[in-house]
Amino acid sequence: MSKVSFGPLSAESLEEGIRLEIPHNGGHAAAELCPRDAGALASFITRQRWDETRTGFRVPVHALPGDIGDHIKVTLVHKSTIYDCEAVDISLTGMLVRCSELRVGANTRLDARILLDEHLARLAAEVVRSNGSVLALHFLECMHGGELQPPQDLVALFRRLEQVYLRLRREADSA
Repeated sequence: MSKVSFGPLSAESLEEGIRLEIPHNGGHAAAELCPRDAGALASFITRQRWDETRTGFRVPVHALPGDIGDHIKVTLVHKSTIYDCEAVDISLTGMLVRCSELRVGANTRLDARILLDEHLARLAAEVVRSNGSVLALHFLECMHGGELQPPQDLVALFRRLEQVYLRLRREADSA
């Protein structure tokens, strides 16, 4: 039998299902789940969107020099209206943008267009969270079956930004 602990909670595999334990009134409270219920719990957990989970490297676009940082153009399309936005950071699964004209909440779906030089990525996106003019977006077509598989146009654009950012970091580290 295997056991894992995370924070105050522990889970242990049993011959038939799992046992969960949590601290309770100075001791522990436990619940045993049959295989069907354990499977339902596992399925529920894997379907969740964890805002703080990062599936990859993020390029801080705002930290790039003007020669490239000023050349990235982000537009969001919501209900047939086009909004010009400023990229804050970008990854292969999403981006953080500042968009002064667009006010939407979490779970809003929209289209994102990202242009850098000859690289154009058009992506369906969903707002994960919003705080005033700042929107955290998740690109919907980048994960397939739990595997990272972003569209090639996004990969090309991201790699260009990543190369510039990493070159600047190496130069700063060697200075």
